[in-house]
Amino acid sequence: MADIDKQRKNNIFKGIKYHVNELKRLRPQYEFLMVALQGSQNYNLDLYTDEYKSDIDTVAIVLPTFENLINKDEYISETIILDNNEHIDVKDIRLITELFRKQNIKYLEILHTEFRILNPLFKNDMLEILDNADMISSANPVKLIVCTYGMALNKLEALEHPYEGLRDKIEKYGYDGKQLHHILRLNLFAEKYIETFDFKKSMNSHNYMEDNIEVLTNAKLSKYSLEEARDLANDSINQLKSHRNMFFNEVNSEDMVKEFLSKISVKIFEKYLRNIFTPKRNKWRRKSGLSLPTSDKIFFTSDLHFGHENILDFEPKRWELCGITQHQAIVNKLKDEGLTNEEIYNIPDDLWDKYKMEVNKEYIKIHDEELIRRWNSTVKHDDDLVFILGDLSFRNSKETNEIVKRLRGRKILILGNHDNICIGKDFDQSLFEEIVDYKEITVNNKKYILFHFPISSWKQKEYGSTHLYGHIHSNSHIIKKIKNSYNVGVDVNNFKPVCLSEYEAFSRIYKKIK
Repeated sequence: MADIDKQRKNNIFKGIKYHVNELKRLRPQYEFLMVALQGSQNYNLDLYTDEYKSDIDTVAIVLPTFENLINKDEYISETIILDNNEHIDVKDIRLITELFRKQNIKYLEILHTEFRILNPLFKNDMLEILDNADMISSANPVKLIVCTYGMALNKLEALEHPYEGLRDKIEKYGYDGKQLHHILRLNLFAEKYIETFDFKKSMNSHNYMEDNIEVLTNAKLSKYSLEEARDLANDSINQLKSHRNMFFNEVNSEDMVKEFLSKISVKIFEKYLRNIFTPKRNKWRRKSGLSLPTSDKIFFTSDLHFGHENILDFEPKRWELCGITQHQAIVNKLKDEGLTNEEIYNIPDDLWDKYKMEVNKEYIKIHDEELIRRWNSTVKHDDDLVFILGDLSFRNSKETNEIVKRLRGRKILILGNHDNICIGKDFDQSLFEEIVDYKEITVNNKKYILFHFPISSWKQKEYGSTHLYGHIHSNSHIIKKIKNSYNVGVDVNNFKPVCLSEYEAFSRIYKKIK
C-alpha cells in the first residue's frame, strides 16, 4: 500500500513538473511563483481505473510582466489547455490574493495541497504565505460557506449542459458525473468545516463517512440514473442553502489577512523588480580590449525570439515573415481537415484557440528561417560586429547554438529578461565575443549606452550620448519618447539588424529637419 501511495505521489509531481515546463514554454513572459495542484487529488478522491483516470489540473500564480505593470493592464487571468487536455489556471498574484480574501474554496485549497512547485527565487515569500494557510482560509467562515454554496449552484447549472467535449457523456447518461461529484463534495466539505473550522481537515475525504465516499465515487463514474443524480444534487444544494442561511460566526480576520497578503505581495514585487534591473553577477564570457570596426560594419538588433511560438500572437506583424496571416493559416488548416466555410465560421472559441496554437507551432520554423535570411542579407561579412540587445532565442541551448552559427558576423550578447531560456550548460559561449548585462561603446567620438531595457537616464545623457535598447517590441506607446534613445528591436526595424552608419546618417537628417 505504501508503494502504491508513493507511486501515486511521484506521478502527481511528475504531472505538475510537466505543467511548469509547459507554462514556461507557452507563456515565457510570465514569472511564476507557484504551480499547485487543484482538484480531486487534494481531497484524496482521485481514481485510476479502466473506467476513469483522474487528470492533473493546476493553478499557476504568476507575476505580471513589466509592461503589464507600466500600462496598469488588467490582472492576468487565463486557462491554458494543454495537448493532453489538462488545464493550467493562470492567475496574477494581485488577483489570487483577492480570491483568497473572498474565501473562494477553489483557490484556498492550493494553500493546503502538498503537491506544488515553488519558484526558488520567491520560495521564502511563498512559504510565508503557505505557513499562514490556516489564517487565510479561515478569515471569514460565513463568506466561505456562502462562496461554497454559490459554486455548487454553478455546478448544478452545468450538470446537464452539453458543453463542448461533454456531449457524448450527456447523451449517454443525461448528466455529467463530474459536476454531480463536485456538488456532493462541496456539501460534505461545508458540513465538515462547520463541525471543525479546519479547512485542511474538511478537504480530506478520509474524514468523511465511508458511505459518502462510495456515493462520491459512483457520482464521478456516472453510475446513477438521471433522476437519481438530480435528487442527489438537489438534496446537497438544499443542505448547503440551509448551512448558508443558518451558519454565523463572529470570527472575522479579513482585515488582518488583507494586510498580511499585501505585505508579502510588496516584498515579492520589490524582489521581482530588483531581479529585472540589477545586473547579474555571473561568469559570462568577457573580452578585454574589444576591437570596434568602422560604423558601417557595426550593427544592433534585439528581441529576435527564435522559436517563440507565442510571439506570433503578441506581434501579429511577424506573420509577414511567414508569408501568410495567422487567420488564413488557421482557416487553411481547418479546411485541410475537411471543415466547410460555415463550420469554420461557427467554430467555438476554445477550438479556434487550439488550432491557433498548432498553427503557431508549425509556422515558427518559417518565421525563424526568414529572420536568419534577413539578418544575413543585412550583415554581409564575417568580420561585421553585431550587438544583440537581449531575448535572442526561446529554443534550447543546442538549437540556439546551431542558429547562431548560421548568422553572419561577430556577435556580442547583452542579456535580456528571457535569455535564461536558451543559456544552459550546452550553450556555446565561444560563439560570442562577449556576453554581458550592459555595454558602453564609443564610435566616432560618440558614446552609445547599450541595455536590453529602455531607461530614462544614462551616462552622459546630457552630453550627447545615445541609449539603444529593445524589450518593448512594437509597443512604443508604453514609454514616453526619450531624446537620444532608439529601439533597435526587430519588430520596428523590418526584422533586420540596424547598421550604425545608417543610424548616424538618419540622426543627422532628423536634426536638420527638426
